[in-house]
Amino acid sequence: MLEEFLREREGADTRWYPVMEGVTACSFALKGEPMEGLDPVVEPQRFETLFCRGGGLTLERKDGRRLRVEGGGILLLSHGQALRGLRLDGGLRGVLVAVNAPAARESLAALCGLMGELRLDTGAVKRWMEQREGCGLLADVPWSRAVFGALDELDGLEQSRYCVWKAVELLYLLCQRSGWLDKERSFGGEEEPLGAYLEAHLEEKLTIEVLSRRFCLSPTALKLRFRQIYGQPIHTWLQRRRLERAAELLSATAMTVLQVAQAVGYDGVSQFNPAFRRQYGCTPTQYRKMSKSGGLHPLPQDGRL
Repeated sequence: MLEEFLREREGADTRWYPVMEGVTACSFALKGEPMEGLDPVVEPQRFETLFCRGGGLTLERKDGRRLRVEGGGILLLSHGQALRGLRLDGGLRGVLVAVNAPAARESLAALCGLMGELRLDTGAVKRWMEQREGCGLLADVPWSRAVFGALDELDGLEQSRYCVWKAVELLYLLCQRSGWLDKERSFGGEEEPLGAYLEAHLEEKLTIEVLSRRFCLSPTALKLRFRQIYGQPIHTWLQRRRLERAAELLSATAMTVLQVAQAVGYDGVSQFNPAFRRQYGCTPTQYRKMSKSGGLHPLPQDGRL
């Protein structure tokens, strides 16, 4: 899936390293517009591990549910039968480790041999992935935080080598059914990445203090981490997303302007209307009229979709 996509874009933004037989790693930093509708199928007996360092990637299931990986998350893919498509942010960056199981069998066995009688129970890994329909996500657990903390100190080939080691270590931990893996995030899980949590609670009063308690981070760490992942302060991102949701509601529902404002976290129209005009260059009522008449929707004033 991701391996094929990145190979099609091989160039200045992607660097491939054949680490060992059957195992390759790619350090990449995509630029440009978001991409969606990509084929989500992974070939049989292939296994991919994405160490996401920034940006984001969203997988959509055939039943409509979604799974999103963002900076600091680790995505595991073994097949894509349950998937309908995926969307990549334009700023997605990280390291992808791709394993061709038949070709890598001997090299992985040799690697495990360096650590004595270590054995990887591939059947256990297969069952773990099947329970998650071929897609598993780890984020905000001590192991993943330690991985990214060390990864940020490396570059180039060393990043890729390190991620291969960590991918093998993760396979081992899956075989041992380590308790913290119960916190992994799959489709429909209760725990969500920060961006997904904000998306689901736009109507609430989301203060830094509330979010800090929810994600067990200090206010300073929370703001720093958010800026690293999304490239802007929480307040800026949240206001923009609220107004985008408001525009969707104005176009698709019969809710009053006041109801729309309250549905995206504003107390009333006195604050909502000026904010909406700043972003779209027209009032909510004007936006709705253009939407109903079939005219083009005004774009945000910075030109972004």
